Amino acid sequence: MDGPSQTRQMSPHVVVAQYDENAKPVLVEDASPAEMSMGALTGVVSVWQSPSVPTIPTQVGTVSADAGFAVAGQVKFGRSWIAPASDGELDFTGMTSGPIIAGHDPSYHRTDTVDLGYVTSGEAELRLEDGQVATLRTGSAFVLTGMQHQWHVLGDVPFEFTVFTVGAERRG
Repeated sequence: MDGPSQTRQMSPHVVVAQYDENAKPVLVEDASPAEMSMGALTGVVSVWQSPSVPTIPTQVGTVSADAGFAVAGQVKFGRSWIAPASDGELDFTGMTSGPIIAGHDPSYHRTDTVDLGYVTSGEAELRLEDGQVATLRTGSAFVLTGMQHQWHVLGDVPFEFTVFTVGAERRG
């Protein structure tokens, strides 16, 4: 920045996927939230919030606890990457307790977590179990609440993201 009169746009593209009251997956947001200016030198963007601790329906399967994801009461922070041209190579069936949807690629998976991520490199489609798709690019943010999902890397650059995983409770 060249001085106090310079401003910066920091509102990322945000994708939020969660279950509705009937345990159906829903893309509830695929947009850029508004930035709240706090004068010429600072601004804030609320990427996502929840009025309560998110829960996951009991009728959905999950990745086993020894797979390294956060369990209820835990919070983990890390980085992940997925190689380009990895379709057909990822297989979560050995890590999943509960059904992978019949007819779907074994790279579909779900965890008992709320995943809060920020894409640092690459581009990928986020595919939900019912066929909904959202594209995430460098600078996008995402929130997944226990969704069965698959990543499909676009292009020849690895898809990389930083992620907080928060262990969620099951309900129902």
